[in-house]
Amino acid sequence: MELINKTQRILEIFNELNRIPRCSKKEERIAEWLLHWAKCHKLECAKDDVNNIVIRVPAKGGYQGAPGIILQGHMDMVCEKNSDTVHDFSKDAIQSYQEGDWLKAKGTTLGADNGIAIAMALALAEDETIFHPPLELLFTVDEETGLMGANSLQPGFVTGRTLINIDSEDEGVFTIGCAGGKATLFKQKQYPSATPNDYLAAEISIKGLLGGHSGIDIIERRANANRLLVRLLHQFANRCEIRLISANGGTAHNAIPRESSAAIAFHRKDEEILKDITSRFQKELALEFQTLEKNIQIRFRETAHSEKSIDYPQTLHIINFLLVLPHGVIYLSDTLPGVVETSVNFARVRVNQQNAETLTSQRSLNSGALSELVSRMEALARLAGFTTEHIHSYPVWAPDWHSPLLERSKKIYRSLFDKDPAVEVIHAGLECGIIGSKYAGMDMVSIGPTIKHPHSPDEKLQISTINKVFHFLVSLLQDFKQ
Repeated sequence: MELINKTQRILEIFNELNRIPRCSKKEERIAEWLLHWAKCHKLECAKDDVNNIVIRVPAKGGYQGAPGIILQGHMDMVCEKNSDTVHDFSKDAIQSYQEGDWLKAKGTTLGADNGIAIAMALALAEDETIFHPPLELLFTVDEETGLMGANSLQPGFVTGRTLINIDSEDEGVFTIGCAGGKATLFKQKQYPSATPNDYLAAEISIKGLLGGHSGIDIIERRANANRLLVRLLHQFANRCEIRLISANGGTAHNAIPRESSAAIAFHRKDEEILKDITSRFQKELALEFQTLEKNIQIRFRETAHSEKSIDYPQTLHIINFLLVLPHGVIYLSDTLPGVVETSVNFARVRVNQQNAETLTSQRSLNSGALSELVSRMEALARLAGFTTEHIHSYPVWAPDWHSPLLERSKKIYRSLFDKDPAVEVIHAGLECGIIGSKYAGMDMVSIGPTIKHPHSPDEKLQISTINKVFHFLVSLLQDFKQ
């Protein structure tokens, strides 16, 4: 079929979305914008108690008898920026620019995950020349911090039983299953004491890492800034009696930490020893990650004396606990070659004068393996005297290799592009698992244009894949005419 190129219009809508703040848990303005858009286009819409939005688009061109189709994406984005980037996500627009075939952002995440889904759905719905079945455009909130919007969906909010999720990140790949997950917060009360007068203070920072998506990129063994910081602190503590003042690393549960830092106090006689350890560690990491991490930066900078700090025995206890926290791939899949089955991300660490906290995110394609990993994390916390709180979880989306929607999708893709699409199960969380558990009989597939390095300031969207996915989407919808 001939289809006018919609790339420019889709990017116009996407750029408009990128002027609206939409960090996770702060989607009020984007939700209101969507309601206004629906009103301007005279379309029925609804908002639930948590700001999930559904826009109902009537059938066009004789498709009134076709089954209703849900197009689904999420409103929020991971708000990450480089430490030297001046940007306030609560009010500043994302500054995007084109470089060859890629759309990028200046020092921040781009928000293509998942703003491009909204842009594509709206571009389709507003075009009176495109015929299609009845559509429900379902846009959820708070996906990135634990699929909270999908978890809050109520019976009857959508009525269709065929769902096309537009949150995958490789054109030509259909996703039909994903990992389930659970994030765990560890916490221990701290009781700092007076820092000796003959102690100095310094900040140790690690930055310049690739970071990335803790599900998709975990198999690549990218360096985790929190892990590197803890390793360095452990070397310090083995040679000198250091005292922790604070630590701060990582942000989101689903992002591999790119930057991490700690403030420590130490006896003035040990300053050169600590600087030498830092220098040696920098060289050690350059060799260890020589083929992957090209820009690891470690800085040791003297700071003002801190009146209080955590004494050496407790500092060592915290460091030892953080050192044994697992990170990375736990198991590879036995049935899906090259796919991670189970993993954990050492996502965040916060130490201050009141508490020591850390956040980990466990994922698995196997619910039993996930349960076992979570139990291990809880046991580790008990041994170290930390409390645990599971702040969110989401179910496994088990693949249906005989899905009617999948078969239809493969047929359409083959007819358009004269090749077979890839079909995969991913080690990341998609809302399909939750939506399928809430609405019985839901047939689902996930698609999307190519996005690289989501959840990091290196995120980029391949422009040439946008219209290819849009062309496929329209063709798929038009195949539902009976």
